[in-house]
Amino acid sequence: LERALGLDIEGAVQRATLRSHTLVTLANWVYMCGHWPVVAVTLFVLYRRRRNHYLLLRNAMFLSGGIGLVIFATYPVAPPRLLPDAPFVDTVTQWSNSYRVLQPPAPVNRYAAVPSLHVGWNLLVGVALWSAFRATLVRGFAVIGPTLMTIAVVATGNHYLLDAVTGVTLSVAAYAVVAAIARRTAHHELLHDLEVVDDDPRGAERHERIGVLDRSHPPDEHLGAAVAEQRGHLGREAVAADAHGVGDTAAMARTEPTRWPRRPERPHHRHAGDRPERS
Repeated sequence: LERALGLDIEGAVQRATLRSHTLVTLANWVYMCGHWPVVAVTLFVLYRRRRNHYLLLRNAMFLSGGIGLVIFATYPVAPPRLLPDAPFVDTVTQWSNSYRVLQPPAPVNRYAAVPSLHVGWNLLVGVALWSAFRATLVRGFAVIGPTLMTIAVVATGNHYLLDAVTGVTLSVAAYAVVAAIARRTAHHELLHDLEVVDDDPRGAERHERIGVLDRSHPPDEHLGAAVAEQRGHLGREAVAADAHGVGDTAAMARTEPTRWPRRPERPHHRHAGDRPERS
């Protein structure tokens, strides 16, 4: 299939990598340390600082990982390094002992090459970091990380390029699904919050109190600012800007009575002689 599509570049990529021990070491370390440690640190940082992006990344990984497990079980595919007649070298096993110690081959499914979740999940990490942060360094890592992982899985003989393409396709589709669900859920929550505010019986009472206040206290220079401030305060109470603050605002309105501004007291003159003379 790759030959028909013109994507059979794995042999050329690995031959170019094997010419340099430095490139082999770099590809091995990207494959070993550029996946699970990066995924774990990214999830932790997003959980602490960008909870919405954390939920999107987590749910997309769960969805794509679940579909991937079904594919691994029903359609097992061997990586290039396990093909007996293919000229591929398992560079990770041959030149690095630490990875096979940290991840013994016994409990690992050796025929789980399609899709490549190494590439797919690293792409999800890049998308999450790009969306969550604007720092140039972070966004640069979000772009370079998936690119290096794609090169590494091919250079180490662990995946064909088509494996990476299927991993990217699956992961992007999973992210699109969970993002659409999140937007739909947020839309319904917003509509529900607006309905709660519209159905609040205190809304009419607030407007009535404002009218009574305006009728009972004629405007003057001392009271005008206080009335305007109180009217703005009541108006802000009637609209729930934050979905999670609706319940708190309602509870506060039930427990704390509204304090209305008082007219400034005018001096009382008990004796006619105390009144100031008019000029």
